[in-house]
Amino acid sequence: MAGRYALDHMFTVGEVTLRLAFRRALGQLRRLAGRWLPVWLGFGAGWAVACNPLLEASADGEAAVFRPHSNAFLHCQVHEAVYRSVVGAWLHQRPSAAPPLRTLYLGRAVSFPWISRHLADAALASAAWDARRGRARRSGGENALVAALLSAEAFRSRLDEPFAGSPYGVLGVTAEKVLVGPAGEHSSDAAAVDRRVPYDAMLWLQIGARRQLD
Repeated sequence: MAGRYALDHMFTVGEVTLRLAFRRALGQLRRLAGRWLPVWLGFGAGWAVACNPLLEASADGEAAVFRPHSNAFLHCQVHEAVYRSVVGAWLHQRPSAAPPLRTLYLGRAVSFPWISRHLADAALASAAWDARRGRARRSGGENALVAALLSAEAFRSRLDEPFAGSPYGVLGVTAEKVLVGPAGEHSSDAAAVDRRVPYDAMLWLQIGARRQLD
């Protein structure tokens, strides 16, 4: 009897231990589910979420970051009208006593489909871009060429549009970490299957006093 009691007692202790471990694991799963549920829902809905683009000023006030969505886990594309609206509204409410604005970081060009498409089209039409080899012909490489293509007056004026009426203007664009891909996928020429173009890069708008544009 004593032996049987000992075995029953050991089983009971083991059972309790397992139950406690199970409850702890279940609690952890519930916490993780609460943390990641918005992301899972985003996947399940095909990212069918309401985008919430915004600008955030740097600590020194001389720079700003454009965020396509307040939630970094959610992917949103910023169309040209949205870009104009968000930047224009932010500039309008920016305190007049704030330090002079120097830079606006846009992030990846692919988050702005109209920028990505223009970049690919402009490279395809540029003599400075070797579309067969997918590389820049001029010194400075891909970064310098992408910056030059996006800083050209015709496109720079589009980037500058929301700054009209403010003390600031877009003087140019700088670029880093350029990505190159099939022109048939990224440019307006779907038949250009044997050529390669830049379509993505990290982008900064160089901002200055509006009088510098005159």
